[in-house]
Amino acid sequence: MLAYDETGDAPEFEEARELAKKITQAIDQEREQELENEIERKQADQERKYNERMVKQHYEQALAFYEQGQYYEAIEECDEALTYNPNSSLIKDLREKAKEDLKNRIVDLVEQAHKIEKEDRIDNALDLYRQALPLSRGIKKWESLIKEKIRQLEGRLSYDSKLRRAAEYEMDREWDKAAQLYQEAMQIAPNNKLLRQKYNEAKARSNARRMDMTPEVREIYLKGYSEMTNKNYEEAIRYFRQALDIQPHNVNLWGALDYARSELRKKRAASDE
Repeated sequence: MLAYDETGDAPEFEEARELAKKITQAIDQEREQELENEIERKQADQERKYNERMVKQHYEQALAFYEQGQYYEAIEECDEALTYNPNSSLIKDLREKAKEDLKNRIVDLVEQAHKIEKEDRIDNALDLYRQALPLSRGIKKWESLIKEKIRQLEGRLSYDSKLRRAAEYEMDREWDKAAQLYQEAMQIAPNNKLLRQKYNEAKARSNARRMDMTPEVREIYLKGYSEMTNKNYEEAIRYFRQALDIQPHNVNLWGALDYARSELRKKRAASDE
């Protein structure tokens, strides 16, 4: 005959109560595990669908960039897609194609720039190097080469600009301004002897004034004047320069030198006709 534990604390039912408790706990644990497993499955499914969506999104964007010739951007999108699916041969193949086409594009731009640079079209060459620079990001060999070429050409452009402006100031006889520009140009080309000569001459002219010639200078000057009278302008120039080496700020000597140079140019022009 079965007994009934009305109070739930009868000693003779302790074992039964413990068993019931264990069964309840086991059932609860099993249900809890099932719930956890179900949650994990749903999370895994959501993550898989999310990854598939992101792979598709980045791959399609990479393909669009590739078709537009934006190879660097295509590579970046492929790298993003590979973070979600690192084993995708489709994405890897597209990345390799974009990488190869990017390299060819850089080489093409650099070769065009080099050719134009040799034609002394500095502005156009710079434009091409600047187009190539953002494409070379992360490719150390090309990036450093292109940056160096841009630096060189910008310096050369600045250098040529300074020389042109200095020549214009010389035409206007603004010798102090010409000297300043020649000095700035020497910072770019410090070993250029002709440039230093032009600077020294412009500097001396900017400080030139009327002064009495010393006996030595007058003797050399008269030799130059005699050669100029005989239309030996090259010899006259040589003598006037010797005199200027002694008195570099004598404005009359500079005037004589300029006249001899002018006559020499006329003589050569007439012989070429």
